[in-house]
Amino acid sequence: MPKKYKFLDFEEVASTNDVCLIELQKSDIPTAVSADSQTQGRGRNLKSWSSPRGNISYSLGIRSSFIDPSITVKTGLIVIKALKKKFNKEVYLKWPNDLIYKNKKVGGILVESQTHNNEIIIITGIGINLKIDSSEEHWGDLGLDGITKNIKDNFLTYLTDELLHLEKLNNINWCGDWNNSCMHIGKNVSIETRDESFIFLGIDDLGHAKLKNKNSQVEIYNQSSLKVDDLY
Repeated sequence: MPKKYKFLDFEEVASTNDVCLIELQKSDIPTAVSADSQTQGRGRNLKSWSSPRGNISYSLGIRSSFIDPSITVKTGLIVIKALKKKFNKEVYLKWPNDLIYKNKKVGGILVESQTHNNEIIIITGIGINLKIDSSEEHWGDLGLDGITKNIKDNFLTYLTDELLHLEKLNNINWCGDWNNSCMHIGKNVSIETRDESFIFLGIDDLGHAKLKNKNSQVEIYNQSSLKVDDLY
């Protein structure tokens, strides 16, 4: 049986994550929030996230006693499977939270949390570019112009049901699925704070990156994002 939740739909909000947080502070009912546009969308490390009208700005909030450390990478896997099922788009993953289509970033995931009354409020924000005009070289979209509200709502309903059953991924080889969907397995990557290059080997069962250094030693990394050669 699908878990019960409420779905709030807006023309415009500052941030769907912020709306979700306010709702979860008032109620323990899982809450999904969608907006046609955001005025203060954000990504990881407080980077701004452009959310022009007509794209997907979505958040899902729940209360829980713990946070799955792999929630971000698992969410990415669920999102690209939903995009394949509903829009027949082959979207790939860049560790830890980017959605890549035709070698351009078309979306991202931001997981935020806050302690509340001995529970943890977990907010998963997802932004997806259906169709945009962008002058930035690494930004792209899915080429889905003119998507109706009914089609978008159908996609978000399906996505919400899948995200509310995130634990189902533990019954399959989700790490293998993620690695197969990653567009930079075996490629050179770099870390902003370290002056050296690594080879990206994939992820472990916590969603951490496995990197091979110049001495062929495997390092586990779980800090900020990585720069991928020939991408960004």
